[in-house]
Amino acid sequence: MPVNSRYTVKKCGAEDISAVMDFFGENHDPTHSFAANKRFVDWQYYMPDAGEYNILIAKGDSGMLGVLAYIPNTFFDSEMLPERKFIWTTNWLVKRGYKGFVGLDLLYSLPKHENCENIGTVGQTAASGMFYQKIGYRIGKLEHYFFVNENVGNFKVLSGYNWSCADTPQADAERGSLLLKPINSLIGLDSPLILEYLRNAEPCKSPAFFENKYVKNPFYKYYIYGIISEGKAAAAMVCRVANHNGANVVRLVEYIGRAEYLADSRLQDILDEHNAEYMDFYCAGVPHDMLCQAGFMQNTGEQGLIVPNYFEPFQNSNIEIAYAYKFPECCIFKGDGDRDHPR
Repeated sequence: MPVNSRYTVKKCGAEDISAVMDFFGENHDPTHSFAANKRFVDWQYYMPDAGEYNILIAKGDSGMLGVLAYIPNTFFDSEMLPERKFIWTTNWLVKRGYKGFVGLDLLYSLPKHENCENIGTVGQTAASGMFYQKIGYRIGKLEHYFFVNENVGNFKVLSGYNWSCADTPQADAERGSLLLKPINSLIGLDSPLILEYLRNAEPCKSPAFFENKYVKNPFYKYYIYGIISEGKAAAAMVCRVANHNGANVVRLVEYIGRAEYLADSRLQDILDEHNAEYMDFYCAGVPHDMLCQAGFMQNTGEQGLIVPNYFEPFQNSNIEIAYAYKFPECCIFKGDGDRDHPR
């Protein structure tokens, strides 16, 4: 697709992927999964039936000038209705030192290539966030919450947690009444409430989406827990376990269902199962009062509190995760886009 006389924008073919990965390593970080792990790139972006990747590239006479990688929800569920399609952009990069509008051309070309205007991103830089805002996207930052294991007194990962129990919302929250049950798959699950939620949720996701993105993930082991109400799963949580310094933590990466079920769930049971110090949860759009009722506390970074995000390698610091999107109001989680990919 011609953009101007200096370069063209096209989908990345199988013959281009080595050059794309080299370009990303040379202009950003050679140790990043997108530059160093073709198995990961193939799993997250390659469409074998088309022989193409969900990556746009800008090429001129002098070589590659920019790349834009993205993940449509249809990538994980090919039967998703076209009108429910949405796209998360992931890696957006222009050649170091290049002066011009190639990055803008890549982004503006995406809706035309994918026939989709519903686009968002999670984890963008401050500079790109300002750009997204100028062109009409909603922007913000995920809120970071954590739920501490009531049985742990000596923390090896959580830093600065030195408030007395009487000062924490968790101390005032009764242990939830709703049991959590492991779920092998959402496909075929007898759960009218979860299926109804998925039918109406924005961005659109489906049982097949969760199956292919999480259950069949070749890099991470994810656990799906159903929150049981009246004998059936009324909501579900997607979690994985990270570890550092001999201690486990539970990362809640996606939540499926109405917030009141999370507010009344027995989260301590998951921490007991995995012998974890705490559970953390990056999200936007989930009511704060419901999270407090569940026993979560918000990480504001005050009083020296550190709830780490990076474990590969470990980084003992608080990390803000920004987002931008251009589709109806929605909930956004750490699992969206590629924020939870292996590093």
